[in-house]
Amino acid sequence: MNYVIYDRLTTKIVRIMRNGFWQDAVYKTLPAAKAAWTRLAKAGKILGLVHLIDSMDEFRKIEKTETRTNLMSGTKFTQSVNTPLCCDPSSETYWSM
Repeated sequence: MNYVIYDRLTTKIVRIMRNGFWQDAVYKTLPAAKAAWTRLAKAGKILGLVHLIDSMDEFRKIEKTETRTNLMSGTKFTQSVNTPLCCDPSSETYWSM
């Protein structure tokens, strides 16, 4: 089971720099997620009251969605707020790859 650090208000997953790349804050164990949350809070990168830790299964149940418009066809569609830009049909990046 994986654990994720996310913003309580928007349900966006926290992104952190690992080995020179931005990655989602997803951890294999709860102690690892708690340790990372503590490090991020002490560094001032997250706010303790706003950012939470939850299992990925529970997080998927509460994750918010947004309605966007397809750039090419103009039709409306719904997607997760955590959808990367390269996978979002409402962005030019998606259509230029």
